[in-house]
Amino acid sequence: MTRLFLSPSRNRYPYAFRSRSGVKLELNDWADITTAWAIFCRREYAIPSDAKLILDLGANIGVFTAYAASIASRAKIVCLEPFPKTYSELQKTIKDNDLSGRVIPLQAAIAGETGHRRIDAAADTPGHARKLVSGNGAGDTLIVPTMSISELIDLARESTGLSAVDLLKIDVEGSEHEIFQTAAPGTLAPVRNIQLEYHSDAPKAPLFAALKAAGFRCTRDNVYGVDAGIAHFQAA
Repeated sequence: MTRLFLSPSRNRYPYAFRSRSGVKLELNDWADITTAWAIFCRREYAIPSDAKLILDLGANIGVFTAYAASIASRAKIVCLEPFPKTYSELQKTIKDNDLSGRVIPLQAAIAGETGHRRIDAAADTPGHARKLVSGNGAGDTLIVPTMSISELIDLARESTGLSAVDLLKIDVEGSEHEIFQTAAPGTLAPVRNIQLEYHSDAPKAPLFAALKAAGFRCTRDNVYGVDAGIAHFQAA
């Protein structure tokens, strides 16, 4: 198991991370380090080693993408990251790990519908915590393109030539509620596994109910607080 012995006050950034499997990451702040720890050390996500198609929604700098690529060595990965600076860091992670032939990065946010939305752009907001805001937003925001889950699944299948999505990983700071609760019936039929971080922007019960209605059963639920945690779902 990968180990990280780090301190938020003593590290010098960027921090060069190397896993035993050869993954290379450039971690630019404490938030990046905690993300790497959660994925490589805490193993919050379980990657099927035989997966052929993985979707990474809320890819951030590409920590999960690089980790998943190292576990599922033959998988194609389609990943979304809307924020321009973070998207550039995602592209660097893909390049540093020689994944250009396997990973398709898209500069967009996942949302209830295709179009454009505002995202938090405040300088003091960590990259992994940026979220879509409603209306015109308050404070510093940036307009980014959005994709619906239906459009993304269709695009991923068409661009890779693969019919099934073996794993859909999602960490989108609260947008998971609108994505799954507004998805049309049958949208998730090609998906075999969903692993998501859910947030207290809304109660988790309707979210879990929507996934159950779509044909998924919860196999693991790591609860971190009221209506917050990471849950794994499998197609029934």
